[in-house]
Amino acid sequence: MLHALSQKGFVIPSEKKGPIIFTAVPLDKIATKLEVNSRKIQRTARKLTDLAKMAQLPKNVEIFEENDLTDFYLNIPAKIDDYIWCVGSFEAVVKFFGPQIEKDFIKNRVRKGGHASAIIFDNSSFSKDLAGRDNGENRETRFVQNGEYPLEFSYLFGNNYLTFYKDSEGAIKMVKTTSPEVARAKLIQFQKLWGNA
Repeated sequence: MLHALSQKGFVIPSEKKGPIIFTAVPLDKIATKLEVNSRKIQRTARKLTDLAKMAQLPKNVEIFEENDLTDFYLNIPAKIDDYIWCVGSFEAVVKFFGPQIEKDFIKNRVRKGGHASAIIFDNSSFSKDLAGRDNGENRETRFVQNGEYPLEFSYLFGNNYLTFYKDSEGAIKMVKTTSPEVARAKLIQFQKLWGNA
C-alpha cells in the first residue's frame, strides 16, 4: 500500500539501505498536485461534454437506416404538395431501391400530381431512359456532366431536404433535414445548377 502511495506521489521512500522508511509529502504539495489533477479532469470532462454535443443531431435532422427506407421512400410522393427537385445519380436510385420500387415511386408522384425537376450527374442507361420518359411522367430532366459523382441522390420538397447515400460500410442511409432555411439555400443552389445544365 505504501508503494502505491509512493507511485502516486503522496509519500517518499528513503534511499538508504535497510528497511524502507516512508515520509509523507507536505500537505501543501499534495493540495497543489490534486488541484492540477482536478484541472486536468475538468478539461477532460469539458471535452467529453463537447464531443457528446457534437454527436447529437440537431432537432431538425434525422438519420434513417436501411431497414426503414423502402417504405419511407414510397411514401414521399404523398408528402409532395406540388413540386419536387431530384438531384444526383439516378443510377443510385435504381441500385438502392431497384427498378420496380422506382417505377412505383414515379407512378405515385404522377398520380398525386407532383411535378419533378431532375438534375442528373451521371450518364448511365438508367438516367438516359428516365429522361426519355419525361413527358409521360410529369418531369423535366437536365444533365450535368461533372466527372464522377458519388452514388447518392437528394430530394427537395417543401421544407424537406433528403439525401440518400451509402455509408463507409456499404449500408444505405438517408439524412432528412426539415428546415425552411436549409430548403431555401438548397433551392437557390439547385436553381443555379438548373440554369447551368
